[in-house]
Amino acid sequence: MFSPLYADHSISELIFFFEFQQPLQPGSLDAVIANHGEVAADLPGREEMEGIQFEQGPNGFQHSKIQGEEWKRYKPDGSADWVARIGADAVSLHALQYDGWSQTWTKACRLLQGILRGVSFKENLPRAIGLRYLDRFIYQPTNEKYDLSVLFQPGSPYIPPNVMEVVENKWHANSGWVSPMLGRGNKVLQQLNIDAVTHANGIPSVSILHSIVLRAEEGNDPSVMEPNSTTGAYSDFISDARGCNHALLQELLTAPILQRIGLRKNS
Repeated sequence: MFSPLYADHSISELIFFFEFQQPLQPGSLDAVIANHGEVAADLPGREEMEGIQFEQGPNGFQHSKIQGEEWKRYKPDGSADWVARIGADAVSLHALQYDGWSQTWTKACRLLQGILRGVSFKENLPRAIGLRYLDRFIYQPTNEKYDLSVLFQPGSPYIPPNVMEVVENKWHANSGWVSPMLGRGNKVLQQLNIDAVTHANGIPSVSILHSIVLRAEEGNDPSVMEPNSTTGAYSDFISDARGCNHALLQELLTAPILQRIGLRKNS
């Protein structure tokens, strides 16, 4: 039998992200890092983060180190429940403790505004922004065989028919498409990665990673890319992205599973 990760929802992680057209210049990156004081009460942990950037030049690909920081808040058990990753090429905020949409989004919006305060989006418009859901469902072994039809709707367009016939927890299915969003009609790239894994404790699970990505295209309202915009366009995008996720899950999961995570088919 498959069960959501938690009693009333399946969200393991919710990620808000910004990917920049050009890496932030050292002065601009330092300015973002200096914004830690804006969010220190919520993300007191602070660690250096180092990455690698690849660029193609006349002599082939070259790589350089990218400096950044990771800001965290920890739960009493030592695990993180909120994480911000600040790099020259991207900024992301990770909610690892989902407390319902209203509370989680209100906090995420406030943190993003603090983290990105003072960033000039006119000079360096993000090449992409997005919302990413990671849902997990746990399979509790019983005398019954591994039956994916308990979790996924037979005939769902997102699951290849041969996957529905597997008898072991060893498979994955990946897909991507561009479509207008529900709501305000922005065209977005949707990426879906579904993986079956077995954890160290021997318990199988299925993870659903769904990304809704708005890429910079001519004609887009630039304020969609900016959480500090006064137009509310970014908040509208996030609201529509959430709707995309709900619509996908309603085409993917069975009615009993949808009910357990607080959704109903075609609701």
